[in-house]
Amino acid sequence: MRFISIASLIFQDRRPEAHMELVNFIKYYKSLSNPRPGAYAVIRKFINKSKKLKGNEKKLLRDLIRILESPEKAGDEELSDLKKAAERVLKK
Repeated sequence: MRFISIASLIFQDRRPEAHMELVNFIKYYKSLSNPRPGAYAVIRKFINKSKKLKGNEKKLLRDLIRILESPEKAGDEELSDLKKAAERVLKK
């Protein structure tokens, strides 16, 4: 559900709020013992077809999905890259 909130805020061009939600998501993600919920194929397809989102916004959301779907160790290693991307994309 947090992913949907982040994506929604980006769609609404509410970047500061999206950034804060992403920061909270990362804290939440780190607190989970097995953070690999559900499938995101439909959401990924929706993001890819969106004309509202910019390329870097699509990439940020796709990266977030990849982290959610990846094995825990791989997802953990990508969190720092996600934080840096969020700074570039959402702090404009």
